Amino acid sequence: MDDLLLSEYLIKKARLSKYLEEKNSDGVFLTRRSNYSWLTCGARNKIADCTDNGSASLLFCKDKLYLFTTNIEMQRMIDEEINNFSFIEYVEYKWFKPEDLKKKVTGIVDLNKIRQDAVILDDVKLMDNDFNKIKYCLTDGEKSRYIELGKMSTKCMTQTCNEIKKGMSEFKVQAILSDYLISSGITPWIILAASDERLFKYRHPVPTDKKIKNYAMVVVGALKWGLITAITRLVYFGKLTEEILNARNIITGIDSEMILSSRPGIKYSDVFINEIKKFKEYGLGNEWVNHHQGGSIGYEGRYFLAAQQSKEVIEENHAIAWNPSMRGFKSEDTFIVRKEGNLIITEDENWPKIEIETKYGKISRPDILIK
Repeated sequence: MDDLLLSEYLIKKARLSKYLEEKNSDGVFLTRRSNYSWLTCGARNKIADCTDNGSASLLFCKDKLYLFTTNIEMQRMIDEEINNFSFIEYVEYKWFKPEDLKKKVTGIVDLNKIRQDAVILDDVKLMDNDFNKIKYCLTDGEKSRYIELGKMSTKCMTQTCNEIKKGMSEFKVQAILSDYLISSGITPWIILAASDERLFKYRHPVPTDKKIKNYAMVVVGALKWGLITAITRLVYFGKLTEEILNARNIITGIDSEMILSSRPGIKYSDVFINEIKKFKEYGLGNEWVNHHQGGSIGYEGRYFLAAQQSKEVIEENHAIAWNPSMRGFKSEDTFIVRKEGNLIITEDENWPKIEIETKYGKISRPDILIK
């Protein structure tokens, strides 16, 4: 285990110990993929892609870390999925005796004094929703991995959009993007695709066999090392209509202000409320109610969706993905809040840009790719 990973783990260990002290608990039993990846600094416990829970669990109690899994998975976990954490204690049980899991956990800690993040152990209470808070601030190692994932997932998105053709189905767009992601070791956490009238009609357009005529939107949540990047891009064949141009100008302007105003010490709710005001200034009234506007991101697609009542305060090293939208256009990228200025980790220098001047400064946002 290298020094950077050990340093990262020790930071997380300290956060977790403080959390347990505040909750008057002796430990946590973690099975959700997001929490497993967080505590193991980017390792995986998954088998199936479409589940929240993995095939191995971590018990953290009394400053010790235990890995529980079946005899099917244990050797693979040791060989490939723990980042050489030499201090982990392994506890194996037979896949055909799932009741042994509870017995072995009970042999280490009182079940009444721990919490779990998924319903795995009978008689163990679930953790409070506030557990995610200890994951909000990225460590140096996480920032490095996240920036790398941003570059990789953005490249996959750009390659896909460059291959989109008239007459191509939304399913085909999904397949192309999936291929690029998986070939890069990235799991497609979510892929949405819409074309033409579906783009104007639906905010969460699950791909269909519909063929592209003139306009396409592609959305991706890309997962690697437990972290997720969120990106939206649009492609148009021909000359943009006035309706699309208007939507682009409004939403890129709103998105620009949201990104630039997301600074340490500012409440997420303040950014959100200012956005609502911008919608009203553009004569769009309550257009914002037709889709969430994004929020804090990292080991979850969104830890929470920002709203007027959000109490969370933006801090340095938070990751955020805003996604304002209206009929015909959406803007979305992932960025890390830094003291010296926010870093958009999903920016592609070669993608067409639109320069936006705001009261917070100037920023470049992705334009529609014209073909």
